[in-house]
Amino acid sequence: MQPELLFSMKGAKQTIGDTTCSGKANQMEIPLLAKVYLPTEGKIKPHLFAEPALGILLSAQAVSDPGGETDVKQYVKSTDIGFLAGVGVEYKMDSGSVLFDVRYEVGLTTIDKGDGEAEDVKNNVISFMAGYGFAF
Repeated sequence: MQPELLFSMKGAKQTIGDTTCSGKANQMEIPLLAKVYLPTEGKIKPHLFAEPALGILLSAQAVSDPGGETDVKQYVKSTDIGFLAGVGVEYKMDSGSVLFDVRYEVGLTTIDKGDGEAEDVKNNVISFMAGYGFAF
């Protein structure tokens, strides 16, 4: 098990006629990885993982062309629950390890707050991660 704390920037773009509108959201994500290492010899350790993930909304904007940027945080739910799965590789060193992951997250709950007429809007994200793990 590997708990994490991540800052995530998410967005979407839609064109209707002559108007293009983009949505941007910043979230603090708290995933809890269940990681399985594949058996290998040497310093390179491939792994698979899956996890539930909780996203906490920090900000949300809609950007239209023309029109500018509008704060839409009041229309977006403050939490987002998703499921994340991925693959990665870890290179072990004496003082720690270098990590590379590819992740896909699918939203399980709608993020649209909608007053009675909520759209079924869910986050779907592909992400790439590089990191360094300290040896304890």
